[in-house]
Amino acid sequence: MDIVISGGTGLIGRAITEIQGNTYNVITRGPSRTDGNINLVNWNDLRKIRHCDVVINLAGYNIGSKRWNPKIKEEIIRSRIESTRRMVEFISSLDSKPEAFLSGSAIGYYGYGENTVFDENSPPGTGFLAELANAWEDEALKASRYTRTVILRTSNVLSSSGGFLARIMNSRSRRVYYFGDGDQPVSWIHIKDYVNAVKFLMENKDISGPVNMAAPSPVSFADLAHAIAREKGYKEMKIPEFIGKLILGSEMYRELMSGQRVAPKKLTGSGFSFQYPDLESAIKNL
Repeated sequence: MDIVISGGTGLIGRAITEIQGNTYNVITRGPSRTDGNINLVNWNDLRKIRHCDVVINLAGYNIGSKRWNPKIKEEIIRSRIESTRRMVEFISSLDSKPEAFLSGSAIGYYGYGENTVFDENSPPGTGFLAELANAWEDEALKASRYTRTVILRTSNVLSSSGGFLARIMNSRSRRVYYFGDGDQPVSWIHIKDYVNAVKFLMENKDISGPVNMAAPSPVSFADLAHAIAREKGYKEMKIPEFIGKLILGSEMYRELMSGQRVAPKKLTGSGFSFQYPDLESAIKNL
């Protein structure tokens, strides 16, 4: 397939472009150039692309890269809304529409609820991340008038190449960290299962709307740390809540550390099979 992808240089985007047999037009702020089956296309040259089979939208400012303040929060929102709007406009401009539009979102859509299991039919929650995801999805769903649109509600993606695991592990001190009492639920997915699910969603024409990109077995933050410590021979280090709030700020700490238990109801109900459905097998592989 010919695939157009924004956010293709991030952790998830890079992994998707490793799916063999496709040609990828990766939208970038840099100069346009070709490297094998990957064409780097500057945002200003996007309209020069006149055909594609699938559009994937993953662009957006990294939510956890900097402590939140009004300016950073504005950039987090703007980067997602504007890039999504441009991708929808691109789709609308094509004479021959793509078969599918897969657009990023996050399980933050559901807000908090440590004792609730959220599936794709659960209502949106409250808080900055829930409002962000809701606005992001509303923008993406404007593409549904042109093509099948799938919303990727992404959980914590586990990869040995960075992302969530890199933030809670320190190879120099051989420690793995968790915050507070560690009881907060963590919904997660192995990077290989994420990529396989994207491939499944591109090919399965019966699926549209929101899809929870999460393994079927959420765990507590402490259990995640225990699993890593056992496999790596690391020590666990508990970060007290008051220190976490000093590092991240109270709002960011509350939003990122409250957690959600998410069920991948659409994926499992459609016949998708997880290669790493449990945490132990995922951590051992990584």
